Amino acid sequence: MNLKRVMRSCITTMIVLMAVVVLPAQGQMKVGYMNPQTVLDTLPAKKQVESQLNEYIEEKRGQLEQQTIAFQKQIAQLQQQAQNASDAQKQALQDSANAMNQRLQNFRTQIQQQIQRRRAKLLRPIYTRIDQAIQTVAERNNLEFVLNEKTGTGQHIVYYADARQKNITDEVIQELLSNN
Repeated sequence: MNLKRVMRSCITTMIVLMAVVVLPAQGQMKVGYMNPQTVLDTLPAKKQVESQLNEYIEEKRGQLEQQTIAFQKQIAQLQQQAQNASDAQKQALQDSANAMNQRLQNFRTQIQQQIQRRRAKLLRPIYTRIDQAIQTVAERNNLEFVLNEKTGTGQHIVYYADARQKNITDEVIQELLSNN
């Protein structure tokens, strides 16, 4: 997941650099920039998504707790059995405990993946609306490019913007809120 984010950031940076180097030779380029996180944080729909996601996380946390309690009980039983077991039986009990632990770890990983998929599914319509609002505002302002002011990790993509460049964050928020 982090590699994907790094690759996306590198590709975005390359595109921006190409645009900055190649397009000025062809004429004046009109660029805007914005902070999509500010836009997302402003939307009431994000709070609804967070609420739904938190409910889902609590449900999954409960399932994980049940699995963990069952695992702990099974381990306690195996430990009792191991007290009177031969070396071969102890090894078999240890193998069984390792297998149970692996199943618990796999279950934990599955839950994390399910939560990530649910988050993406819930946020997809919001991101679609944001993309549409960005396009509307960019077209209204005759912008050729709209850059992200910061990445998801807080790193700047736009380190400096000339006063002639346009920060459209507030306009995108207004576009989204007026179409709500």
